[in-house]
Amino acid sequence: MEDVILANRYVTALKRSLKDKETIEHTFNSLVTVITGIEADERLLKFLDNPVINVENKNKVLKSMVEETIKDTKVIQFFFLLVSKNRISLLPLIKEGMKRELLDLKNEIEVYVIAASKMENQNKDRFIQYLKSQLGKEIKANFTESNRYLGGFYAKVRHTVYDGTLDNSLNNLKLAFKN
Repeated sequence: MEDVILANRYVTALKRSLKDKETIEHTFNSLVTVITGIEADERLLKFLDNPVINVENKNKVLKSMVEETIKDTKVIQFFFLLVSKNRISLLPLIKEGMKRELLDLKNEIEVYVIAASKMENQNKDRFIQYLKSQLGKEIKANFTESNRYLGGFYAKVRHTVYDGTLDNSLNNLKLAFKN
């Protein structure tokens, strides 16, 4: 949990240092792209996270890699900061935080829905409209099916869970009878 808080602080600090919505969007998209590239290269990730290798060598490698694709000095400085503070392990959490911020800039929110069976489009639309009215944002929904549940659905919106599964209803009924 501490890592999530720390990653969010880095994201917030960078966002505050940028001038406007367009700059934030450009910088965050650039960073998400670079972080994705770093995550894909396991050797580079281990190199950057290695405490034995000094910061200067890490920065040289990072600079040569980033300068080829990204010309934004804020992006390069941000990575140098993460390297100097030995925070490379936070990259996946920082990337997720930046993706959330990019969605917020567009007044959107991502929702993950797992249903026991294929949901009809009409039910999907109703659910999306309900969430839209509750959250006041455009909804980007990802629907999947799972035989893990007997019936109903399970939805996650950031840290809020909507558990409309039959399993949950039966557990609630069981708890009600115990009391």
